[in-house]
Amino acid sequence: MIDQETLKKFNSIYDVSYKNVLKYVICNCSNVEDVKDIVQNIYVDLLERIKKGANFDNTNAYIMGIAKNKVNEYYRFNYKVKFVSLFSKKEEDFNVLDNLPDN
Repeated sequence: MIDQETLKKFNSIYDVSYKNVLKYVICNCSNVEDVKDIVQNIYVDLLERIKKGANFDNTNAYIMGIAKNKVNEYYRFNYKVKFVSLFSKKEEDFNVLDNLPDN
């Protein structure tokens, strides 16, 4: 459950920062379809930090730091996904592939 003070603080930060965060993510994300998910993750992270009692000297710098980290996390994940093999590296698995018909 979120108390009213936390919600009020989150809403004020959201209202001030949303446009800049959205621009940053759009400019730094290679897939437009992922922009909404990244922005959502940024604000979920912000809400969790506010609930834990984090204080920000410079709110804009703080939220943009979270945005930068979430975009970097997005690219790290996508880089790893490219190299995930559908098959194991056991010898018998390679033999099964060799025995498949060409059609």
